[in-house]
Amino acid sequence: MGIAKATIRNLATNRSIEVPFNPEEYSLDSANKFKTQDVPKGRPTVQFTGANLRRLQMDLFVDTSQSQTDVRSQVQPILELLEKDATTDAPPFLLFTWGSFHFRCLLESVGQRYTQFLTNGSPVRAYLKLSLLESEPPGPAPTAGGAPAPQAVVTVREGENLSQIAARTTGDPKNWRKIATENRIDNPRKLPRDQALRVQPGKANRRKRRG
Repeated sequence: MGIAKATIRNLATNRSIEVPFNPEEYSLDSANKFKTQDVPKGRPTVQFTGANLRRLQMDLFVDTSQSQTDVRSQVQPILELLEKDATTDAPPFLLFTWGSFHFRCLLESVGQRYTQFLTNGSPVRAYLKLSLLESEPPGPAPTAGGAPAPQAVVTVREGENLSQIAARTTGDPKNWRKIATENRIDNPRKLPRDQALRVQPGKANRRKRRG
């Protein structure tokens, strides 16, 4: 049995990018935040103010020298994860997976270095330096009337079906059909964990909240 490939999944589209060569290593930085305060005498005091988001960094190697094709065609899908989505006006939330390691994040930066070229100048080897910042997809945001904002993005929990998601997000399990149509889901009973779904609250739920 071969070694599991690392993947980067776009939680908005549920599309995965398989890393062609697993990274040789990665670094995961965790840190706390502190605030110092001067005192009249003695050393300043230190106050804990919270935890910083974790940052995952790694180097990826991409090679198309055997096929003699432009390696940028394989680099481009990763670069597109930096771009803003037209609906949310923000980059997509991602799930980096390698074996049992799961890291929900946003792509912070991609450094590119090209080292081997074809006679026409097209690169066939690329070294990418990725920085991923830990982040969770937002849940439904409340509006002034107390109802969730339209087109909220929610994440599928372990073992959850569409009826349960509809009940959790809209207050009415019967809204599962609307969610299935919006997200083009064929089987409402089988949903992959961590899949991101766009959910718009149903009218029945909004009337209930207003009352």
